[in-house]
Amino acid sequence: AKAVGEGTSYGIDKTFTTKAAGVAGGGGGGGIADTTAPTFSNILASNISETTADISWRTNEASTSQVEHWTSPSTLSPLDETMTYSHLVHLTGLTPGTTYHYKTMSKDRAGNVAVSDVETFTTLGKAPAAIFTTSDLSISPAEVKIGEAVTITVSVTNTGTAAGSYKVTLKINQAVEATKEVTLDAGASKEVTFTTSKDAGSYSVDVNGLEGSFTVKEKVAPAPPPPTPPPAPPEVEQPINWPLVGGLIAAA
Repeated sequence: AKAVGEGTSYGIDKTFTTKAAGVAGGGGGGGIADTTAPTFSNILASNISETTADISWRTNEASTSQVEHWTSPSTLSPLDETMTYSHLVHLTGLTPGTTYHYKTMSKDRAGNVAVSDVETFTTLGKAPAAIFTTSDLSISPAEVKIGEAVTITVSVTNTGTAAGSYKVTLKINQAVEATKEVTLDAGASKEVTFTTSKDAGSYSVDVNGLEGSFTVKEKVAPAPPPPTPPPAPPEVEQPINWPLVGGLIAAA
């Protein structure tokens, strides 16, 4: 006996038409339901540039085309609903010098979805990087007394093309005094401030290659008050010498 061909009509006394797999029959019967997802082969990333890549693959049955790709978080390409055996998705807006993970996805006419294993590709070019500079070292005040604080400030700028973190280290007399970490977006700046107190002496300052100094002086004791002079002796009232007064009057 000959096999009945899909989509072919036969008839001598009677005529009937076969249906494709997965398409429900009408009237008195129905076709066999398709519950099997497409299978993949020849998954390939090609034509990779700094910002674009092509992802291609084949399936064993006609199905749609879509690619999920990510560094973090993931991005879905637009869904191509064209039913085809040979698939091609063009990815754009990628970052240079970056490794991407991706999965291919296809759905057949019956709604069965297939998702591939994870693959990777790396775009051309240099990856964006954070580049940091420090500037504008300020030491205030440059001279203090014991117990007084010195404030040390620098400006940190990310001149690169990606966000990143940077450690700012304060050294006093070549010994690490403190470290702070800053996180900046590309093009952003921030002031980093340290505060320290020291004993009497002269101190060198180094903050990520920027150099300065400050001095701490001993506290000078106030001069003692001058001695209090002794009190003046009391005045003594002399008695009147009346005989002398009388003689002076008589002589006059």
